[in-house]
Amino acid sequence: FSITTNLAAAAAGNIVPVVVGGNSLTYTPNSVTANPGDVVQFQFNARNHTVTQSAAEAPCKPLHGPAPGVNSGFIAFDAASGMVGTFNMPVTNTSPMFLYCATGPHCQMGMVMTINANADQLIQYAQLAAAQTENIPQNDVIGGTQAMIPIGNAVFNAPAAMPMPIPMPAPASP
Repeated sequence: FSITTNLAAAAAGNIVPVVVGGNSLTYTPNSVTANPGDVVQFQFNARNHTVTQSAAEAPCKPLHGPAPGVNSGFIAFDAASGMVGTFNMPVTNTSPMFLYCATGPHCQMGMVMTINANADQLIQYAQLAAAQTENIPQNDVIGGTQAMIPIGNAVFNAPAAMPMPIPMPAPASP
């Protein structure tokens, strides 16, 4: 980890903060729009979580191939340290990204989010995630940088936007 209070990489764009975890298994907000040059800064609050990219049609499984997806690695929160772990992900294009937490069953429990996707894509992704039978972590940190910020600089010390509710399908009748 490195300690950073500002992101020089974001000088040309904006820092887009996202809270990872907290009082519930969510990313807050769970859908953001970001432009090339922006940096999405995931701030890890409570427990141990990841930010892992998957394909829209394959949630809870890391994106593989010639261009592997983004992965923060597992980042734990320790309030006593006075610091907050972050994953700073530079945005390189406006294509939709689909992200999940690879800790335990967090993905299936709704800990998913999108970047540059529409509301219908988020809903469909969350519904597909809920139906998955396994949650697979990615091994390497890819597509961003782990760092730390003072807890006083974290957005979860201030009122945060609530995640968009995701309607889930009703259970099937027996």
